Amino acid sequence: MSGKNISKETLRQSVSRRMNHMMVQILDQFDRKFAQSDEGNLYKFNIKNVFNDAIRANDRELMDYDIEYRPLRFNPDNTISVTRTLIESIEKIEFLPLPGIRITVSPDRLKILESIRYEFGAGLIYALPTNAVIQQIVFEINGLDNCVNLVIPFMDKYKLIAKVQEQYLQWRDLIVRQYSTRR
Repeated sequence: MSGKNISKETLRQSVSRRMNHMMVQILDQFDRKFAQSDEGNLYKFNIKNVFNDAIRANDRELMDYDIEYRPLRFNPDNTISVTRTLIESIEKIEFLPLPGIRITVSPDRLKILESIRYEFGAGLIYALPTNAVIQQIVFEINGLDNCVNLVIPFMDKYKLIAKVQEQYLQWRDLIVRQYSTRR
């Protein structure tokens, strides 16, 4: 990864384009309403400077913000898709018979797990050290109620790759059976 925040750069370019478009629209309207004159040209020059100052200020402000990574995307058909970056980032996903779900990533992908925890509204994130060095970060949701009320409704809307989908469906059947026998 080059260290460049693609989302931030896209936002910066979009805002800059909008401001430039607005500047052109205002200047076009000014030209239509006012005849060419020294005073009018000076006013147009000042308008351009104000817009350019605003664009530069916006660029400086964006440097101070990190755009949060959203690992999931809502589709028009009300299903949820995982972004390609998330699929590439996850080292392992496990459906636990405890019951629970565990997602493992490398330490540099902590933001992804924080985003997933935010999407679920529950869960625990912890490090797995090996020889005093953190090798993996884990997100885990445990408990029958959490699995039934949070994970299953969420994952039922989720489009998964075939192998993970098969594991999920087997796990789901186990959890539903556990829940129905408890009641």
